[in-house]
Amino acid sequence: MKRISLVLALLLVSLMPLSSLAQVTGLPTGGIPTASFTTMTGLLSIINTLINWFFVIVLVFAVIAFIWAGFMYVFSWGGGDTKAAKDIILYAIIGVIIAVLAKSFVWFAYNLATNAL
Repeated sequence: MKRISLVLALLLVSLMPLSSLAQVTGLPTGGIPTASFTTMTGLLSIINTLINWFFVIVLVFAVIAFIWAGFMYVFSWGGGDTKAAKDIILYAIIGVIIAVLAKSFVWFAYNLATNAL
């Protein structure tokens, strides 16, 4: 069994450089928002930029949590750590759902305000 887990670990580590070849698009651009707080559109633009960054950070942490929980689940061999791994996966899914709801709410409010003005 130890040999199988060692081979699996070495296989996963050897495939990690392939993830650097993935092309990421749609990330928020720019740094600090420069819109003014004097108009509603400017305020919503700042909030929209902050939510976009928050969304990317939450997704990165969710992917890390999924990977960590997957390793915990696979290497627990039916022990007591499977419940902890399932809980981590559940909390990661809840976090992604909250991030998607926050992003959709701000997107809806931003489009409503910019189209109404």
